[in-house]
Amino acid sequence: MAPLEEDDAEQEEELEEITLEDEEDVEPLRTAKDPKLPSAADVELHDRDHLPFRDWCKWCNLGRGRGTPHRHMRGSMVPIVGVDYFYITSAGVKKRNELEYDESEEGEVQLKEARDKGEILKCLVIRCFETKNLWSHCVPVKGADEEDYAAGLVSAAVLWLGHLEVILKGDNEPALQALVERTLTMLRVKVQEGDPSINLKKLSKEVP
Repeated sequence: MAPLEEDDAEQEEELEEITLEDEEDVEPLRTAKDPKLPSAADVELHDRDHLPFRDWCKWCNLGRGRGTPHRHMRGSMVPIVGVDYFYITSAGVKKRNELEYDESEEGEVQLKEARDKGEILKCLVIRCFETKNLWSHCVPVKGADEEDYAAGLVSAAVLWLGHLEVILKGDNEPALQALVERTLTMLRVKVQEGDPSINLKKLSKEVP
């Protein structure tokens, strides 16, 4: 009787294994999506300009790029060149309102004395927002000086950039606005004289 009992046990183990195999998860069968082809009228209408893109159109797929272009809108289509002043001191680079001298007539006198002693350097920064080019120069005075030294630096930078159109931008500081006006005048004169190195079509001013 013992052999029969062993056979029964083996049969039960085989049945149990078969049952476990049947209970395993099976990945569902994948089916192709219905292409849902358009009607003949829709195809004829799309063939006129192929807009918008249709994945069922052969020519749309052939003309499609590898990726979606990354576009960003700029504030101005005309290149902007900004000008501003800063000061180099023993404590580092500072703006006018960060200096210890008041923005008054007496404060300006004290600042000039400090500059004459070489304690502070007044500098002009020129930046093209389009090309990211940056210039920095030490200047003798604020605004438009009699020898047009500062205005000449700005106009030389603008001409070097070679933009066909340009906006010259500065803040509302009177001395800076005087420099912007003088620079624009110098550039207009050079354009009107027909200098072959000048290719500017339009000069304008922008105040924030």
